[in-house]
Amino acid sequence: MELLPILSTLRRHKTAACLIVVEVAITSAIVCNALHLISDRIKVLDFDSGLPEAELIAVDVRGTGAPGNVDEVVTQDLQALRALPGVKNAAITNQVIYGNSSNNSDVYIDPAFKERRFQVAHYNAGEQALPTMACGCSKGATSGPRK
Repeated sequence: MELLPILSTLRRHKTAACLIVVEVAITSAIVCNALHLISDRIKVLDFDSGLPEAELIAVDVRGTGAPGNVDEVVTQDLQALRALPGVKNAAITNQVIYGNSSNNSDVYIDPAFKERRFQVAHYNAGEQALPTMACGCSKGATSGPRK
């Protein structure tokens, strides 16, 4: 591809050349802005949850048989999971921290001021949830970016 005919055409049509330069500049600005936003979001995603994420697996359980005693079925399932080789512990919970779903409610400090509210997450879990997740709450863990 020869550049001389293109350059000579751009010299004759200065308005077209200016518009092309402006288009390239605007496109570069948009791409740079998008990359900056993406890098900011990645920094937020790299926030430490306080959980040993490499050791945890979330499993969704659905009933397949006739309805029975749910507590017995859950106890049998947890015992079967704990019996698997390599499994340290197993627990049941309604949601995973930073997972795809959440169970939230509004909490009001003063019922008279409805605009002063906080959204809090509800976590329902079995008795083995904290040992299973090796919660850093009692170990003085801090939240912050990973190092």
